[in-house]
Amino acid sequence: MEFEEDRINIRELRQDEANEARDIVVSGLKRQIVTYRSALKFFFRRIGWVIMGLCLVGFYLLTSSLRLLSWQQCLFVSVVLATVFRIHVCLGVVYSKFREYINSEAELQDLYPWYKDGGKFWVAVFRGKAIGTVALRRTSETVAELKRMSVVPSCRRKGLATRMVKHFEEHCRSNGIER
Repeated sequence: MEFEEDRINIRELRQDEANEARDIVVSGLKRQIVTYRSALKFFFRRIGWVIMGLCLVGFYLLTSSLRLLSWQQCLFVSVVLATVFRIHVCLGVVYSKFREYINSEAELQDLYPWYKDGGKFWVAVFRGKAIGTVALRRTSETVAELKRMSVVPSCRRKGLATRMVKHFEEHCRSNGIER
């Protein structure tokens, strides 16, 4: 998406765009959490080796029953298939845990009221469409944390996130938030 920086408006979230903002946040979280790297963390757990062993035996029996390959080739194909299968099962586990988190996080169920008391939630809007989000949550009178920052994939690497952080920092300075 091509856009001119001066045509982007960063403003507070309106109730009618809360679902659109939620989708942007969830999409950003998914891109960060549901990865092959995170699946590999599950890959090396003990139960995973048992599952891989069972898959290996199953794939070996299947490939050897076809009688098209030598036993060494069957073993090699079985190891490859069991590994690929296991990685994708682990990716499925990570995605399942991600969905559990999204569904249990009360804040993500309805963003609009969540940030009304002491917090702020802004959306970056271009041509009437939300393209980025950033939120502020106060932890004390002078301390706040940046939350729920995300930019739609088609608008990344164009300086939008930097602009949203500057907006966040300006708000903090003008409201006595020191860090």
